[in-house]
Amino acid sequence: LCRQFVCEALKGLDPTTVVKWHHKLLLQWCAGARDGGEGQVDGAAVERAHAGVAPEVALASRCGPHLRAALQGKTAYQELLFPGGSMDTVLPVYKDGVVASFYNDCVVAAVRAIVDALPEGRLLRVLEIGAGTGGTAASVLPALRHACSCYTFTDVSESFLRAASKIFAAEYPFVEYELLNIDADPRLQGFASAQYDLIISTNCLHATPFMRNTLRNCHQLLAPGGLLLINDSLPKYGWRESHQAAQNLNTNMKALKDALRKHLRTMRKPAIQRSKLAHSSVNVEE
Repeated sequence: LCRQFVCEALKGLDPTTVVKWHHKLLLQWCAGARDGGEGQVDGAAVERAHAGVAPEVALASRCGPHLRAALQGKTAYQELLFPGGSMDTVLPVYKDGVVASFYNDCVVAAVRAIVDALPEGRLLRVLEIGAGTGGTAASVLPALRHACSCYTFTDVSESFLRAASKIFAAEYPFVEYELLNIDADPRLQGFASAQYDLIISTNCLHATPFMRNTLRNCHQLLAPGGLLLINDSLPKYGWRESHQAAQNLNTNMKALKDALRKHLRTMRKPAIQRSKLAHSSVNVEE
């Protein structure tokens, strides 16, 4: 279906009408992706052939016909993805899409293992980087409901924070919403060092320009012994390997829990906390 939209967009397209450099890169990618398809297909046929892909089909069907206009800068892609500032178009893809659901389940399994390994009475301070539409948060918050004193939902966009607040505020009052650009020093953005027991990031860190700097900033935010849970894309990590990794995670969950339990015993209370956490019920000492 997507290849069909690409072919239609490039048919008769004058490359000189594609001006912006990143649009030129997308055009180059599209030129290589249009080969190999035969016949015509519609969204309904794709859904009949592949159960569970309705969110992806809906998004492709909305954006695909406008690909040529987007390449030429005539249509704002933000409006295609977020019409009127609404997250309704993309949220199902990140929350219920086939690929997102699979990897979110892996993240949830890891979070549950961490929670199960906590000493009695211990509460976590959690930070999510690049939380975006809230797909990961929607998956992990139920597992953290009784094990988390503070879940800091962050993104570089204020609109994502406002939308997330409407979704989560009533059911999860321990969630906070903060702007954070992990590519910059968190201390200059109002975040104290060594304050989070767990940092989660899904499909975000790869988009930062300097990975060493990004990981240094993540480490700065972690309490001693804290954990960084990354769900991200690797160029040579295919579906089969990903599926095998998830199977290994499930079959070796007991070993993972034992290792986490031993690791969490070594964690100590951070020397510096943000003022908003000073009176929280977090007890990180055994």
